[in-house]
Order: sequence, then structure tokens, then C-alpha cells
Amino acid sequence: MDLIKKLELPCFEAQIKISNKEEALRIVARQAVQHPSLSAINPDEIFEALQTREEIGTTGFGDGIALPHCRMEGATEFVVGAISVTDGVEFDSLDGRPAKLLVFIIAPANEARAHVRLLSSISHTLLIPGAVDEMLACTTAKNLLDSFTRHLQDEVETTDHQSRNMVHLVIQNESMFHDLLSVFMGLPSCSFIVVETSNAGAYLANMPLFAAFWKEEEVQFSRMIVGSIDRTMCNEMIRRIERVAGSLKECRDILLTVQEVFFTAGGLIE
Repeated sequence: MDLIKKLELPCFEAQIKISNKEEALRIVARQAVQHPSLSAINPDEIFEALQTREEIGTTGFGDGIALPHCRMEGATEFVVGAISVTDGVEFDSLDGRPAKLLVFIIAPANEARAHVRLLSSISHTLLIPGAVDEMLACTTAKNLLDSFTRHLQDEVETTDHQSRNMVHLVIQNESMFHDLLSVFMGLPSCSFIVVETSNAGAYLANMPLFAAFWKEEEVQFSRMIVGSIDRTMCNEMIRRIERVAGSLKECRDILLTVQEVFFTAGGLIE
């Protein structure tokens, strides 16, 4: 998806004031229909779709960022835009903080998989150190578009290759699990599953020989993501993981292994 070429300046607005969440969603709808592919759709329809999505769960994921998004029957391509809010707006964010940057996606109704990958990719773009601060400092829509585009270019485009690697990511830090899971959702051509695992101590505690060293109640969170990934995407995957977890060399609750595979075929239902 060559999203950068589809970004339209009228879908961006810098440093405006918004009084509440409903007004924010209406402004998003108003900006979205400025895109040529949505010009025939009534902004009220987009607002209602955005509102329905918010009823499922807030898209204000914290740190001053909200990602309102929805799927529309009348949308023929993905429409993305951004709005910065001068004093922030209450958005039912997970951390309770006002949203200062709204990045929206209006997606075709039949493109759920691509929608999820785009959502994940944008969320990781916003994790780039300094990216959000730079966007919030922009005083014009043009500057905001340029900043958003520049950071989006840091993400890798989808390519099709035959050579693949097998990846195992063991996570013992529950607070990072969802962010690390979204890394894999945002990677192109990646098939993966999540396996519930147990620390070795959970078993050793039940062995008489080692019972004195571990207690059963000390069992901690443990999950493993197992996946197949395009070999050319491995460096990008590691970069995104370290964007969430910090240097893997310093981690004591995350373990990543990447192996070359002789043969792989098929896919997985996510």
C-alpha cells in the first residue's frame, strides 16, 4: 500500500481548539470527506461510523494520542489524516490524558486485514522518539503533513519474497505484551500465533528436588509469539520490538530468536 502518495493536505489540520469528543469526531468526518475518494459520502455517515466504533472501545490509547478509525461501505481506498489540538480534548483515553494528536483512518469495508496492519503501522510510527512532539509543534497543516509523511517513510513497504525466517518471541512482561503483539500485526506478510507458556519455575516448584527454590504462587506472566516472517523484514521487526522494549541486549524478561528455515508453506488464521 503506497499510502504516502494518497495523503491529501485538506485531511490535515494543525493546532485547532476542540471542546469535546463528539466535536472531535465530527471534525474528523469533515476533514475525511475532503479526500477525493470520500467526496460523495455525507460527513454524518462517517461520524456515525466513527461513533459506533468508539462504542466498542475507545481509540484514545494514551500519551496524548487518539486513532479514531472506521470502515465504510462507500470507501474505495484508505484515507488517512491528522489533526493536532492546541489544548487537547477529552477522548476517554486509556490513561485519562487529553488527546492532542488525532490520526484518523477511514477504510473500505472489505479490507479488514489491511486496516489492522495499517493501524498497527501508524501506531508504531507514532512511537518513533520525537515524532509526536514534532507533529504537535507544527503550526500549519502543510507542516503537519510533511512531518507525518517524513516519519511514515521510516516504515517499510510491503514486498513479496520467498525466503522466510521463523521467529520466537518469549514475553514475561505483561505490560509490554499488547504493544509487542501489535508489532507483528503491523508487519507485512507475517503469519503468527500466540502460545500461552509457563516459566520453568512453575514446573520446578512441583518437583521435590527443587521445591525449596521456587514457590508455585510465584508463577508469572509468560507468552510466546511464534511466527513466519519475510527474511528481508527481520531487521525492521527487531527495530520495532526495541522501540517498545528497549535494547534486547538489556532485557531480562523478553527473549527473541530468529532462525532461517529450509522450507515453509501455508498460513495461519489470525
